[in-house]
Amino acid sequence: MKRRDFCKTTGSILLAWGINPTTAFSNTKNKVLSGQLLVNNKLEAGSFENLDNALVTTQNSNVIVKVENDVFLIRPNTKLKFTLNKMNEIIKGSFHGVFGKREEELLIKTPSGIIGIRGTAIYTDIDPQKKSYLLCNCAGQAVFYGNDKKLLKSLNGSHSVITITDQKITNASTFKHEAVPKKFRNK
Repeated sequence: MKRRDFCKTTGSILLAWGINPTTAFSNTKNKVLSGQLLVNNKLEAGSFENLDNALVTTQNSNVIVKVENDVFLIRPNTKLKFTLNKMNEIIKGSFHGVFGKREEELLIKTPSGIIGIRGTAIYTDIDPQKKSYLLCNCAGQAVFYGNDKKLLKSLNGSHSVITITDQKITNASTFKHEAVPKKFRNK
């Protein structure tokens, strides 16, 4: 995906969340843009310190947070782990993340495998009762590895969706997502 298209998509996603992209990326500080975020069981509001070996949780509401060049809409009852300001594990719940471009692949552990990201927008949802995991690549490119680090699926372009159960891809499809205007979609 071209950088310009990625920037348009990122901007439209942030606007759909009710966040001005200029405000979200105006400085490099970590900050809570909306809602209540718990970092290591401590309520954070406004700007906050680096997330190093931090457990980030939400309670009964959505939270929008900026961590360095990444912005996340974190759904209620979600638990994420961060190391050195980088998400490195999804423990439970769901989020929509817009990840800034990076030179080295960011690896995020999930119960079903590992997501590889270089700069993209994704939506994830972990359903512990069904022992399944949904990954939607909203823009850019993401890859999904098994726990053995073997590549299972590469997701390119907008709205590629996979459902993973026991490190096996049980469903792969494409869907339309109305949060991103049609003019910014590839299909």
